[in-house]
Order: sequence, then C-alpha cells, then structure tokens
Amino acid sequence: MSAACPPTTWLELPEVVRARRRTLTTLLLAQVLGTLGIGAAPSVGVLLAEQVTASETWAGLARSSTTVGAALAAFPLGALAARWGAWGR
Repeated sequence: MSAACPPTTWLELPEVVRARRRTLTTLLLAQVLGTLGIGAAPSVGVLLAEQVTASETWAGLARSSTTVGAALAAFPLGALAARWGAWGR
C-alpha cells in the first residue's frame, strides 16, 4: 500500500480543492437560476402587457418591439466586439 503523495502546488491542497469545488457549484447554480429567470421574463412580460393593455395585439407588439430592439442593438455591439476584441486591445 503506497502512501498518499503530498500536493505539488498550492492548487492541490485539500482546502483549496474544496473551496474551488464549492465555488464552481455556487456559480453553476447561479447561472442556471439566472438563465431560467431570463427565459421566463419575456413570457411574464407579455402576460403583464396583456393585462395592462387589455389587448393581445398590444401585448404582442410590446414583445415584438423588444425583440426588434435587441436585434438592432446587436449590430453596433457586434461591430464593437469585432473592432476591440475580447479584451479591448
């Protein structure tokens, strides 16, 4: 039976490994819950707009305008990303 090898770097220390695993789990759960919220927001927004306006047409128009606005904002944001890159070089 061989003895356990000591960690070769500080990243392999047991307390660091536990902290990294706990942090990764927390980030994963936060990402999943945040994505669920972002996915549900448009549906809730349409229902709210329908109740406020009492019209399915206006509720659909509100959602469509949000989509068109996001699409139009994507063009200049894409150009900025292409120009400056990931790290703003």
